[in-house]
Amino acid sequence: MPVQGLYLHKFTGDEKGDSDDWQARVKIEVRDDSGDRVRNPLVVVAWDGASAGSESFEANKDGKVEIRIDGLSDESVTFTVIDIVKDGYRYQPGLNNASASLVVKAPD
Repeated sequence: MPVQGLYLHKFTGDEKGDSDDWQARVKIEVRDDSGDRVRNPLVVVAWDGASAGSESFEANKDGKVEIRIDGLSDESVTFTVIDIVKDGYRYQPGLNNASASLVVKAPD
């Protein structure tokens, strides 16, 4: 069985809170190379700043995942999709409709 491609269809972010203690929220949507939603892929995301880290997040049945990082004090945080993993599929960044990196700025 041939391997299907996966890509980043949407990658958006926003913030809430105060500039010295805020929350970043990003939303990611994954599709396959036919443009169809992909059920429950794992999305590997890294972020920088004082609360730097990386983690795998399981998307829902529609290929969507929302990530929230609390307690931030940086002026901004950059989120980067490192990989998208699902049996029978392979992440193909060249198909992305959105950049694999997203900067979320602290509230004013």
